[in-house]
Amino acid sequence: MTDPRFFGEPRPISVADLAQALDARIHNPASLPTDRLISAIAPIDRAATEAVSFVMDRARGPALASSQAGAVLVTAALADQCPQGTIALVCEHPQAAFARATELIFPDPIIPHSVSASAHIGAGTTIDETASVAAGVWIGDGVEIGAHTRIEANAVIGNGVRIGADCRIGPQVSIAYALLGDRVRILAGARIGERGFGFAHLADGTHVPMPHRGRVVIEDDVEIGANTCIDRGSLDDTTVGRGAVIDDLVMIGHNCTIGPGVVIAAQAGLSGSTTLERFAMIGGQAGFAGHLVVGAGARVGAKAGVMRDIPPKQAVMGYPAISQRLFWRQVAALKRLVQRKEADN
Repeated sequence: MTDPRFFGEPRPISVADLAQALDARIHNPASLPTDRLISAIAPIDRAATEAVSFVMDRARGPALASSQAGAVLVTAALADQCPQGTIALVCEHPQAAFARATELIFPDPIIPHSVSASAHIGAGTTIDETASVAAGVWIGDGVEIGAHTRIEANAVIGNGVRIGADCRIGPQVSIAYALLGDRVRILAGARIGERGFGFAHLADGTHVPMPHRGRVVIEDDVEIGANTCIDRGSLDDTTVGRGAVIDDLVMIGHNCTIGPGVVIAAQAGLSGSTTLERFAMIGGQAGFAGHLVVGAGARVGAKAGVMRDIPPKQAVMGYPAISQRLFWRQVAALKRLVQRKEADN
């Protein structure tokens, strides 16, 4: 449930206004009251008359048919399956529309624009007058912080860092050697710009650290999860493209290139100089050898071990990673082999 202690009180909105805001079409508008107020969000099987929910596919048809939701976001193919009393809001992408509806009903609280007296602000740093800096924040020299950006408690921002407008820097985050675009969201405890794992190994067992004189460049609309680490580049930059989404506990090594719209799930690890081209999708705990290229739109399954380049749009699984089709053929072949062996015994 959306506990008001954490998410604030809802702002009720009529179905008609909600449909307009979401660019959705009301199915059979004459049959139900479009002035009905929506003040909650809920899963389709637990939604009450004051709540809005969503359904994406026919597999949820039975839950939709028995729902008591006041309104439900659906595709045109599912509109007629809504029960009597539930208003169908027809749109192309119900899940995305539901996320926007949530923001309308439970908007983010307004944080006063202020700089805490306990924050350290370095020489030559510029903080937009609309930005907010919480208690215990340490900001180095020559930092730039853009309009409406919020930096939460005990974050550390290194010398020369640039943070754009409308960013959210979570508590205990550290950022160094980095340039951030607009609307970047970095969740609690993430580490941006630390030195990468690169050494020259000598015969006597000495490990000489390689120089890391590159940066981390993060483009607009990127989200970086809690406790994720992104190393700065060695000689080139580590870059994260516009709209990329990186989950919690992800490791991105030096000189990696993360393309626009890439999605990386939790506990994935990228060795140095790995390139993920635009819209690639990486499953949880997948691991990558260094200096690889994952093509645009490719999909890497959870726990896959990627040892070679992946062509665009190919789906791979397993360790070492192979095509999804071949992986499942191997699983089926192994199952048949075991069944025959058991039958012989």
